[in-house]
Order: sequence, then C-alpha cells, then structure tokens
Amino acid sequence: MVHEEPNRVMKDLDIERLLTNDLPHFYSFAFVLIPDDLQASQLVVDSISQLLISDREILLKKINDKKWMKESVGQKIFELAQKRFSQIRLGIDLVNEHKENFYKLDIEERAALFLKEVSKLQYEEIAWILNKTSGQLNAILASARYKLFDLIEIKDSSLNG
Repeated sequence: MVHEEPNRVMKDLDIERLLTNDLPHFYSFAFVLIPDDLQASQLVVDSISQLLISDREILLKKINDKKWMKESVGQKIFELAQKRFSQIRLGIDLVNEHKENFYKLDIEERAALFLKEVSKLQYEEIAWILNKTSGQLNAILASARYKLFDLIEIKDSSLNG
C-alpha cells in the first residue's frame, strides 16, 4: 500500500475545495461560450481535469494563488470551447435557439464581454485567459459592443417601422 505524504493530500483537498467553490462561475462562463447544458458541464469537468493532470506541479506550487487557479480554469475552458465549438457549430443553432443578441456574437466576443461585464475581471486578466494582447482584447471588446449596439438598433427599427 502506497501512502502519500500528508502535506500533499492536504494540498489536493485544498485545490478541490477552491475549485468546487467556483463551479457556478465556471459553468456560467462555459455556457456563455457553448449554450448547451451538457456541453457546458463537460467543458468545466474537462478543463479542471486537464489542469489537475497536465499542470499538476504548477498547481501544487500555486496552491495559495486562488486568482491564478481561477484564471487557469477559465483559460482552459476557453481553449476547449473554441475547439469544441468549431466541431459542433452545425449542431447548435445559436440564432434560433437563443433569441438574445448576445449569442449572435462570435465566441471570443462573448467570452470577453462576459469576463469584463459579468465577472468584472481586469483587462490584463481577460487578455491572459483569452491569450490575447491588450490591443487585441480592446479590439474584440469594441467590436462586440458595436455589434450589440447595432443589433439593438436594428431590432428597435424593425419594431417601430
């Protein structure tokens, strides 16, 4: 029987506790990217699993850095969502299933707006999660806001005229 060192077991429990406290936030972010219950749940599970497996040593060193852990899971969710969305895009009809203008934006724009406006993250944090420069992030956010404003104007003009 192999016994793990007690300190490492405690760290594992701390990691689990920290990550499970943020599950609602992770799920919300995943659902924004792929608005399907099963897909969003699977994104969260796979992202956390990937972090626990591939980045385990870094994770153990950064056990006290909750912000890093949360952003790392967010980054993994975004990376996996981009890959999966390109594979299942034809099976999800965002425009007809989700009437909100928000879902007419592309995946990067939805991610950036959610992280900025809902999660209230700083630009540097969002840029790291999305793997973008600050200039690229500013362009993504500006484009998303412009498109949303434009979509609202189009909807309003069609209702009034």
